[in-house]
Amino acid sequence: MDILNKPLVILSLIVLAGAVAVFVVVDEMPQEPSSVGSPTETVNGDPTVRNDGDDFEGLAVFPTWSALEPATFPVSIEGEARGMWYFEASFPIKIVLPNGVVLGKGYAQAQEDWMTEEVVPFSAEVALAEGAPEYVGTAALVLEKANPSGLPENAAQFTTTITVDTTQ
Repeated sequence: MDILNKPLVILSLIVLAGAVAVFVVVDEMPQEPSSVGSPTETVNGDPTVRNDGDDFEGLAVFPTWSALEPATFPVSIEGEARGMWYFEASFPIKIVLPNGVVLGKGYAQAQEDWMTEEVVPFSAEVALAEGAPEYVGTAALVLEKANPSGLPENAAQFTTTITVDTTQ
């Protein structure tokens, strides 16, 4: 072996060993769990809270209407969600009939600094969609985690059952 090639071989082996070490360390790092789902709870006048993994920890909906009466439109909603649910201080909300018809859509707006992993209070108002049918009964209140990337692994939604009245 030529004396000039020996340092080059040693340097190549050191670089190769470093690359293997980096690969092993990165490969063994814990991966973030991803929770995607639709946990369902019933609003009964008390806060509805779910703690199904990181996506739903601290998520709560506080009805602003009487639990004894159906919600009328526009439906006002207050609650709390972790900062990761927001994008540009909001996330989508909709009210959907059991047959899939969307009665209305709106956006939850953060009431405090949303750029945190902590719980952030929100308020929202869902207006009745144009052409929505007259209906009195149960519907799904769906809170959707803001997902500007559109990637399925970043999607999550929280669904709770409410009673609505579109005739008033």
